[in-house]
Amino acid sequence: NTGGQVLRMRGAAGLNAPILKGLSEGTELEILGGPTSMDGYEWFNVRDDTDTEGWVAGDWLVRVR
Repeated sequence: NTGGQVLRMRGAAGLNAPILKGLSEGTELEILGGPTSMDGYEWFNVRDDTDTEGWVAGDWLVRVR
């Protein structure tokens, strides 16, 4: 749900946390925890299919299962 833009996976919840990687539209993530409120967003701790764990803002997540 990013409108074709990259979703930034960060090392912690918040806009000032380091960016770990960019996730393409349609990337499936496993939610590990959250939400945590920070910087006006609800952040979720997630893991992608490469086993990278980080945090993403929930505004751009869509439940698929």
